[in-house]
Amino acid sequence: MATKIRLKRMGTRGKPHYRLVVMDSRKPRDSHTVEELGHYCPTTDPPTINMDVNRALYWLCVGAQPTDTVRSLLAKQGVMKAFRTGVKPGEMEQQAPVVAEVEALAQAEEESEEPSVPPQTADE
Repeated sequence: MATKIRLKRMGTRGKPHYRLVVMDSRKPRDSHTVEELGHYCPTTDPPTINMDVNRALYWLCVGAQPTDTVRSLLAKQGVMKAFRTGVKPGEMEQQAPVVAEVEALAQAEEESEEPSVPPQTADE
């Protein structure tokens, strides 16, 4: 079965919200789902994204293909970066504080980095 991670539209006309679901790619948009991963509400400011990142990572690891919109939502949550680096499902929440700490240290290092060669004066 070819699976896709995609959005399933919910809500009323003019007030949409979406569920992130795993489904057979041959099924219509709002038909039976294999698993529900979370939800996305674009009408709030800022847009709300809630998802089970470990399950999303699991489905990517077993070959589910995300749609373009879902790929961007997964990237915002850090799932695509974890998938590319080889993090296994279940390890993502354990690594999130470590990744945040490493990124903060790298950013602080870039900000405090001073030139290694002192500027030359006209007298020299």
